[in-house]
Amino acid sequence: MRWTSSFPAGASLERKKRINAHGARIIFTDPSEGYDEALREVHRAAETDPDRYFFCDQYANEHNWQTHYDTTAVEILEQTGGRVTKFMAGVGTGGTITGVGRRLKEYNPEHRAALRHSGTASRRRYE
Repeated sequence: MRWTSSFPAGASLERKKRINAHGARIIFTDPSEGYDEALREVHRAAETDPDRYFFCDQYANEHNWQTHYDTTAVEILEQTGGRVTKFMAGVGTGGTITGVGRRLKEYNPEHRAALRHSGTASRRRYE
């Protein structure tokens, strides 16, 4: 099944290759507008042709972090026997760090999740 993704033309070559490898048609947006313009493009497409486009809204979709809470974190705990002292993840939408961080903190209240202040994560606060 073919799908469509939208992101700034200035995105990394690695990201472009990764999306292409999954068979996506890519809509490139003005890189000076950042991801906000890519999101506006997705909204326009979904509003213009709702039978063809669906906006999953990974930034606001509760299933994003919940999936990592229910699966990724459980797998980490099982594979390490619960002996996790640090967890690091790249941050885009924040779903991985939020879901895994919450589960690890439940398992061990001393666990802390931290983000480096940059990029997308700098505009949102995750606890």
